Formats: sequence, structure tokens, C-alpha cells
Amino acid sequence: MSDENKTYSFEEEGHLEFHRIGMKSIPFGSATILGRGKDLDYLVYDDSLARALLWFLSEGFTFTGTSVDYTERKTCPTFTTFRKGPYNIVLMHTYEDYANYCKAHKLCVDLNIVDKEKRIEVFQAVGDVEMHREIYLIPSEQRHKQGE
Repeated sequence: MSDENKTYSFEEEGHLEFHRIGMKSIPFGSATILGRGKDLDYLVYDDSLARALLWFLSEGFTFTGTSVDYTERKTCPTFTTFRKGPYNIVLMHTYEDYANYCKAHKLCVDLNIVDKEKRIEVFQAVGDVEMHREIYLIPSEQRHKQGE
């Protein structure tokens, strides 16, 4: 099997244990729903972004981008990504965004959403805090926005 067609599972490759160094994390992505994926994704948060960035680089992870590299949506939560072997890390910059993405992942698992594009839509709907503010404006904010 060529490397581009290779798939991985957490059971075969093993889990990374970020909690041992004080980071919050959950496995997410295709492998958590389908049992296998082209990589093994982790959603991670640390209350010190600088410490987390240094830790990933010192542990041999390669910086692969930021949220700006993944989407043109201006309201997308900010994150930084890293890779090491089959592991793909999405390091969220705020706890609120991490918590919202955890909720989005749980919805995808609970609803067994296997289509990647549909899962992305769930993450956008649940994780886009600015969109929530537009949809759920409280009445006084609505009047202010309308110029009343």
C-alpha cells in the first residue's frame, strides 16, 4: 500500500497522553468515527500557548500552519497545527474555542457523521462564536444593531 493510501488507527499506533504534561486533549477526526483515518487527529488546549508551542517543537513535531492557512472565514477560531508521523495536532488558542470544538466533535460522533464535509459544517456551526453572536443576539443588542 502506498503511503498516500495508508490509514491509521489509534488502537494500532497508540494514544498520545497530553494530560500528563497538563494539556487538555481529545482524539477527533475520521479515525474516531470510522475507526481508521489518513492521520490521527488530536484537539489540544493549554493555558499557556507559548509553552505548548515550544513543547511541540521540542518534541519533534513539525509546524504545519495556522487557522489562516485552512480557511478564509474571518470568524474561524484561531489554532496552530503540528504533525509528527501519523499524528496531526490542532492546538486551539482559547479555551472557549477548544470547548466548542469538543462539542462539535461529540455531535459528529453521536450522530455518526461519516462524511468529512458534513463534519466540517458541524464544526463551523458549533465552533464559530461570532456566528453565534449574530444568530442569538439578545433583544437590546438587536435594537442597538438596528439603530433604535
